[in-house]
Amino acid sequence: MKRLAIILSLLLTLLFSSCLTSTQLAQQALSEGSYHEAVRLALTSLQEDPDDVEALLALTEGWDTANRQWREAIETLLAEATPEGREPALGYYRDLAALHGLVQEAGGYRLDPDPDAVNREAEEAAADIARQYLDAGSAASIRRHEKEPGKPSP
Repeated sequence: MKRLAIILSLLLTLLFSSCLTSTQLAQQALSEGSYHEAVRLALTSLQEDPDDVEALLALTEGWDTANRQWREAIETLLAEATPEGREPALGYYRDLAALHGLVQEAGGYRLDPDPDAVNREAEEAAADIARQYLDAGSAASIRRHEKEPGKPSP
């Protein structure tokens, strides 16, 4: 009996969730912090109904929140002292560029997406992190050489 109740509950949940509109799913994704998914679903809704105010609100909120939070994370990570601490910023840049590309492909919706600019920023950060890795390797090699004079550095 208990098993039947669980199965029935799961079926009702599945049925209910399949009845949600793209706009409702976008709002749900927003509440879960899935900003890229929220933007994608809101754009789908707006393609079906360009006058869907709720979808436009979900799009704007997802866009603004993702840009703000991901840029704050990038700034925090790039302030780290080590290249290992800074490298995760590149993942946020990747997500941000994908979001900008998605919105740009959909027509922009006055959100001013610029995936090329985000990619340029990411490339500059990656080059800076790579230089930091190289500098750290060179410094380690020099320190090893100073500790063991007369031995060649690897």
